[in-house]
Amino acid sequence: MILACDIGNSRIKFALYDLSGLRELKISSHDLLPMDWFKSRDITSVAISSVVPSVTAQLYIYFSREFNIKPFVITHQSLFNLKIDYETPQSLGIDRICSAEGAFALFKASPEFSGYNDRSFIITVDMGTATTVNIVKYNGVFAGGIIMPGIFTMAASLKVNTAQLPEISIEGDYRDFIGKNTRSSIASGILNSTLSLIDSSICYLKSRMGAEVIKLYTTGGNAALVDKHMKYEHVMVEDLVLRGVKSVFERNVTLG
Repeated sequence: MILACDIGNSRIKFALYDLSGLRELKISSHDLLPMDWFKSRDITSVAISSVVPSVTAQLYIYFSREFNIKPFVITHQSLFNLKIDYETPQSLGIDRICSAEGAFALFKASPEFSGYNDRSFIITVDMGTATTVNIVKYNGVFAGGIIMPGIFTMAASLKVNTAQLPEISIEGDYRDFIGKNTRSSIASGILNSTLSLIDSSICYLKSRMGAEVIKLYTTGGNAALVDKHMKYEHVMVEDLVLRGVKSVFERNVTLG
């Protein structure tokens, strides 16, 4: 089986795939890797997307020694299914590329794909330590995106950088768009700034780029918090980045 690894700023997500698709998902911290879980699975290939080089090195050494597998580490020199239209491609996060790759793979596999055209777009929203919005055109061009602080990052920043504002919980403190106390007001500001970013992205594609079809995919540790408040049709895909890791791995193994 293929083990796809998504090493993020806060945690690591692992997914096992076989010919039938996703078999298992596993989440760990940086300092507590699931070695016993690895050893009890039939892992034949390892592919890694990472924004934390030190953890990448640790996993690379581990699988090389314990499994005799040289992990495939995705870099900006890897082959991609997407064409990257970005002014500074070397600065584009590998996790963002993989999120877009995962969504594009789902987009192409959908029954409606043959009916799409150049007015069709993909939006991915990955809600973790940072919230990233990525735009992909119908023809497989990564067109850019938006980055903002993630939900917990915003909440922590207010707590750390102010004298009197409390630490809040979106689930526990959000009541309505207009908050009636300080906690609910902060929760509204954080949640609705994220929702507004998604709304603005959709409006921009429609008004400025002539979008008629927009496929919206959400993922990340905070996606479930936002999911029930979203007004647009969307698909929440827990392993979206990992699907992209697998897709890039297969592109390089097959055609590299």
